[in-house]
Amino acid sequence: MSDDEPEESNETAAPDIEQNSALEQWKFYGQSTHQVSNRRLKNNRFYLRLLIALLGVAGIGGKLGFITPIGILFIGAVGLPFCVLWTFHILSYKQLNSGKYRVLWQIAEELPYDPFQMEWDRLKQGDEPDVYIKHTTVEVWWPRVFGFFYAVLVLYGGLSLLRELRYYWWSVGILIFVWVVYAILVLKGKSPTQKYWDYTGE
Repeated sequence: MSDDEPEESNETAAPDIEQNSALEQWKFYGQSTHQVSNRRLKNNRFYLRLLIALLGVAGIGGKLGFITPIGILFIGAVGLPFCVLWTFHILSYKQLNSGKYRVLWQIAEELPYDPFQMEWDRLKQGDEPDVYIKHTTVEVWWPRVFGFFYAVLVLYGGLSLLRELRYYWWSVGILIFVWVVYAILVLKGKSPTQKYWDYTGE
């Protein structure tokens, strides 16, 4: 056995140690990314249950006469900000997940394979809807739809207090038109808030 053999062994072991260290970091950080996704799911459930409950109270209470127009206006005025807040929470989680995936990809540069990057490449980076529709793209429509119904409550409650319900259906028609125009702008990527959604990942 020559004197050079131990040195070669040490040189070979060094990259393996670094790779194992990178793998452990990658696995640990991957778990934190999974935890963020779980918090995101719980957050969506909270808003969904809250907004459905408020709509239920407004609908049933209004039909039974327990809730006055002021109450309907109040519920609408409370629900709308929650819809906006839900939207920003979705955006926040999307940005956080995107940042975490970038870190995972960077750590994976020292590993033989990066399954997340390989998966994202196969899904065409989410740029082709026929291959993959991004989860956030679908998720964000929930607060938008709920926001429409809460805006209707605000209209009904407000017009009732002003004794101008004859304009209710006209107002709803205008609201539908505005909402449809906004939806078209979003689908075409021309929404005023679209720049906040242009991040890699979910």
